[in-house]
Amino acid sequence: MGDPLLDAPALAARGKFMVGVRTLQLFNPNQIDVINTLTNDSTIVYDRPLTVEVWYPAVLEIGQVQLTIYTDFLGRSDKPGSLRAYTFLGRATRDARPNTTDGPYPLVVVSHGYPGSRYLLAYLCENLASKG
Repeated sequence: MGDPLLDAPALAARGKFMVGVRTLQLFNPNQIDVINTLTNDSTIVYDRPLTVEVWYPAVLEIGQVQLTIYTDFLGRSDKPGSLRAYTFLGRATRDARPNTTDGPYPLVVVSHGYPGSRYLLAYLCENLASKG
């Protein structure tokens, strides 16, 4: 799983680093609440929650395995009954210790677009993190 096929380009191979992944809960303060502002006479703002996934070069402890299960939903939350859960395996270790000895590493921001899931490009993010 996650290894390139024999005819894959050279850069498809994973790098030398183990990969960690963790979920961060961030907030964008004072963002305009577009839906409620459109139906109101004044501008409404809120602290918008933003869940992000971070993949990074990691150091695994004894017994840790480079494997995780990504779980999310497909469908529209505004349409009852349309959400369907899905899961798939990834090659990263959840909450592994970051590798701080071989850095510094670049920051790469990957956006899946709308609509979508933060896991849609997990295979690419794992691969990039394995290369530092």
